[in-house]
Amino acid sequence: MKRKSTSQLIAFISSLPVVLMTSSSLMASEVHASVSLTSSYYWRGYSKSDNRPSGQVNLDFSDFSNESGYFLGSWFSSIDFGSAGPESDAAAEMTVYGGWSQSLSDDVSLDLQLSYYVFDGDLFGENADYSELYLFLRYRDLLTAELAYAPDAYSSGSSTMNGQLTYRYPLHALVDFSAGAGYFAARDVFDYDYAYWHAGLSLKTSRYSFDLRYFGSRETNEKPYYAPYYSTPLRYGRRELPFRSSAVVITLSAGFSAGR
Repeated sequence: MKRKSTSQLIAFISSLPVVLMTSSSLMASEVHASVSLTSSYYWRGYSKSDNRPSGQVNLDFSDFSNESGYFLGSWFSSIDFGSAGPESDAAAEMTVYGGWSQSLSDDVSLDLQLSYYVFDGDLFGENADYSELYLFLRYRDLLTAELAYAPDAYSSGSSTMNGQLTYRYPLHALVDFSAGAGYFAARDVFDYDYAYWHAGLSLKTSRYSFDLRYFGSRETNEKPYYAPYYSTPLRYGRRELPFRSSAVVITLSAGFSAGR
């Protein structure tokens, strides 16, 4: 049974710009927003949309006052975990995040971020809302190292750790090449860890972007499975993601920036 309706989440997202922009401190900040349509919502090597198209909205507010470095934002996306079984009826994901960014030198910066993921229904037969802590180390706008820790991933009672390295290289004023690789230590949640990678090209203008990208993954370190097949997916049986196959993904985005 759904705990929250998709329309309620959409209404909440729609109200964020009005609520946040009424704050005098936020009115002095930089505001970034984007709307995207992607052929598959890939995240850490698996598709959160079951390899189907997904619509997405992002709102980001940063540098509130006096170059403080604080930021907050929200992310909304349609999802589909349906092939994980009838116990997964969530159709929307919302992420609320906030953090702090600090320059360590002219070329290097450090970001700390806390994200909270909210789903409009159940995943794997359970309420799956959870929080995750991120650490980013960036070299210019070219190389980013990411470490993420979720103490109670998908409200499973177990933790996950993710490490990822992403590289971007400008080929032209409007064209970037980027690639990344990561390792998701999720054995206690999904019964296996796995490595994943991606590479692609992005064509960007001041407001629009087109991204063509290949995603791949490989399962490692599978946990022995002894639970009976009639067990529920989350508490006793296998919590296996059934849509980690490699794919080529196309994403179209439109965005704007405003503020200081």
